[in-house]
Parts: sequence; structure tokens; C-alpha cells
Amino acid sequence: MDIEEKLKQVKSRFEEVNAAMSDPAVFDDPQKYTELTKERSDLEELVEDYDKWMDLKSRQKGNNELIEANEDAEITEMAREENKEIKQELAKMEEDIKMKLIPKDPEDSKNAIVEVRAGTGGDEAAIFAGDLFDLYRRYSDKQGWKMSMMNIAESDKGGYKEIVFQLEGEEVFGKMKRSEEHTSELQSHSDLVCR
Repeated sequence: MDIEEKLKQVKSRFEEVNAAMSDPAVFDDPQKYTELTKERSDLEELVEDYDKWMDLKSRQKGNNELIEANEDAEITEMAREENKEIKQELAKMEEDIKMKLIPKDPEDSKNAIVEVRAGTGGDEAAIFAGDLFDLYRRYSDKQGWKMSMMNIAESDKGGYKEIVFQLEGEEVFGKMKRSEEHTSELQSHSDLVCR
């Protein structure tokens, strides 16, 4: 199934949810109304993407008609240039939309406990663990999450042997999980032996 067809289905479901929310029987059922409100919220961003997608497709079609008519060389060239930009934007949107279409894990809305351990590597590993913790702290601040320290074990020469903290906020676990999916285990090697 292509992206455009999937987005049409999302928009159709969005309209169904809106219609259901205006039904007095649903309004009298707080649990059902809450479920529909959450579903509507989940679909809203994709509906905006669909509207933008369709606008870009419409502009692309209009440009193609100008190119085919080939009545004015300058206008034809401008249409070609705009189509290049539209093609790039559609490709980027397609990747973003694919990520948004992945079903949400019910666990994603929960908080997260993060453990950072120095492992082997002595002082360098402890300093690296401290730097990694600092990255998590700044990311947490940027997201507006609350960070609560649970355990800290400092090393003798700066850095940390172990840091355990809890992150609380909106979609913490899901965002942390997605950011970790794009990384692999990090290792710091202090000695490289060349022979």
C-alpha cells in the first residue's frame, strides 16, 4: 500500500472519530469519549501531513502541465526547479510519515529509568559515562522532562562509575527507545597498539 492511500485511510478514520465525538450517546460515556479524544489526537498530525502531501502533489501536477505546455521557457524552467524541490520534500515527508505510521507501543507513554555505567576502561570510561550522562541531561531538559537521580557513584578522578536516574514526562519511554534504536553499544578504547 502506498503512502497516499494509507493517509487517505487515516483522514477517513479521523472524520469518523470526529463524527462519533459529536454523538450525544458517546458524549455521555466518559470512557468512550476519552478513547476517541486520544485517537483523534494521535491521528491529527497525520491528517495535517496528508493535507500538505496533497497540496504538494497538486502543485507538482500544475507544474507538470506548465512544463508540457512549454509556452514560456522561463516559466517552464521555474516549474522544473520547483518540481525538484517538491520531489525532495515529498521524499522527506514519506520517511517521516512512515515513522509516524508505525503503531505505538502502549509502553511508550510511560516514564523511563536509565542506567549509565562506566564498565571497563578505568578513568576514561568514567569520564565517558559522565559525558554520556550530560548528553542525557541536556536532552531531557530540551524535551521538558523531569529528571530524578536514583543512584550516583562518582569515580576518584572525575566522571562516574554508575549513574541511575528516572525521566518523567510525555512519551519518555517511547522517545528514549527510538533514540536508542539508532545506536549500537559504545565502547571506548584507550590503547590502540600499532605494530
